[in-house]
Amino acid sequence: MGDMTPAEEIELRAACCHLFESSMRNEARRLRTFRQWPGTSPVSARDLVKAGFFFVGPRDEVQCFCCGGVLKDWRPGDCPIAEHLKFFPSCNFICGEDVGNQEMLPLQEIFDTVDGQFLSLLQGIGSEETALPNEPEYPEMVTEEMRLSTFQNWPQYTDMHPEQLARAGFFYTGQDDVVRCFYCDGGVRNWSFGDDPWREHAKWYPGCEFLLRSRGREFVSSVQESFS
Repeated sequence: MGDMTPAEEIELRAACCHLFESSMRNEARRLRTFRQWPGTSPVSARDLVKAGFFFVGPRDEVQCFCCGGVLKDWRPGDCPIAEHLKFFPSCNFICGEDVGNQEMLPLQEIFDTVDGQFLSLLQGIGSEETALPNEPEYPEMVTEEMRLSTFQNWPQYTDMHPEQLARAGFFYTGQDDVVRCFYCDGGVRNWSFGDDPWREHAKWYPGCEFLLRSRGREFVSSVQESFS
């Protein structure tokens, strides 16, 4: 048996642990379920996410992605991790076992996965300036290595190199030559000889924060002008 890709390793861990809701093992994905979380709640959505919960409703009802345990009626002073352990002590996740949970990466770590020539764009940027309005649409694809691992069956008829596509934020969908950006969910297909993944990214999805922080607004604007 050959070596597994990082994506396959995560899937295997999740399968072996018999997760209640494996699609919610990603913290960023769990956080997105809290868009209707009541603002009057005494506990924060991020603390609940870190404790393994995603929002199911109604009111303040949450559920663990691993054991399926449900908690609600949160009170001031409640600690999500402590409550999880109190009511569901056999949960593999809350007991500290590796069940394939994917933590949210700090912004700097996300952009450290970009080629070094672009990292200088991030230097000197304060924490407030680096705050992004949204989490990546596919947080499990945040690293270049993970994106590259999706190109196992990349069609031979295309001249595009997977390394170039992965570096520009794209992962392979498994259909024809369709790729998607892990951050903005923008899709591109029908690649031709000489295409530049960064330019195509800027042409079709100029508002992508990953693109803007990686290449800069000047680059994106110049690409837009060349096609106007």
